[in-house]
Amino acid sequence: MRLYLNLWPVPEQAAGSGVDEYAPLTYQSLIAEAAKWEPAGVIDLRRPFSESPEPVFCDGVHNTPAGARVVAETVRRRLREDGLPAR
Repeated sequence: MRLYLNLWPVPEQAAGSGVDEYAPLTYQSLIAEAAKWEPAGVIDLRRPFSESPEPVFCDGVHNTPAGARVVAETVRRRLREDGLPAR
């Protein structure tokens, strides 16, 4: 079984407001580095969140229903790309 780590954006990255939305923050860099040790796949949610036409965060931490759909669609796409069954 393969391990996947999700690289979660902060709200500023999701909104594209003032933060270089694709420049990794410290914790995001650590997740990417940890994935190399395992090795694990990294599912980067920064771009899919920033491209969502609907708000993806309801309070700065938790996803809205639209944000949950973005996560589900992104994970599903990645699993299929890797040849794994994704229903």
